[in-house]
Amino acid sequence: MIPKQTKTTRFHRLHRRPATLLAAILAAAIAVPATLLGAGPAKADCGDTAGPGMDWSGCMKMHKYLASRDLTGAKFARSNLMQTNFTDADLSGAVLHKANLTEAILRDAKLVRADLRGAYGIRTYMDRARLRQANLEKAELPRVNLRAADLSGTNLKGAQLNRGVFEGANLDLAVAHYANFSRANFKLSSLIGTDFKSAYLYRTRFEGVDLSKTQGLTQDQLDLTCGDAKTKLPAGLVMPKGWPCG
Repeated sequence: MIPKQTKTTRFHRLHRRPATLLAAILAAAIAVPATLLGAGPAKADCGDTAGPGMDWSGCMKMHKYLASRDLTGAKFARSNLMQTNFTDADLSGAVLHKANLTEAILRDAKLVRADLRGAYGIRTYMDRARLRQANLEKAELPRVNLRAADLSGTNLKGAQLNRGVFEGANLDLAVAHYANFSRANFKLSSLIGTDFKSAYLYRTRFEGVDLSKTQGLTQDQLDLTCGDAKTKLPAGLVMPKGWPCG
């Protein structure tokens, strides 16, 4: 005969579940501010003054004036930075992962090794920005202005940069596998070692550009582009019949 379960028995059985209790304790701890637990500084409040290393992930920072600020290592992941002015700001090592950069102004900004993976927005102004070894993988920035920007060594894999302006930009050793540069303008740009493997180059403007030292460029890709008699081609490729474009 099975003995009848008493309230005391149920109580003890309930408290013999350490895994369940531990999970509950950890879940409650997550909701407690880190400063109250003595675990270090808490995430910065969205209203705090801008500064190096600040974590403003997910904050609404539209229309702000942050020009010439020291924002090295600052975190803006998933932040809304629409029309915010970062002119000449130092964002070296900053995290702008999936940030909204619609019409944001980053002219002359320093973004060396910055994380812009998945950043998005139309008409972002990044002319003369210093983006050496930055990560723009899968960024969606149509009509971006990168005139005279330093993009040497950047990761542009899968980036959507259609109709972008790269006039006079340095893309030496940039990796642009599967990137979309349709109707982008590369006039006077430097493309030494730039890897265009599987990049989409429909009507991309290469008039007068030296493509001879690029990598991964195929004849099929080249046939979609716009160039002229002054465009220098990689070995083994020939001038498309459609050049110059109408």
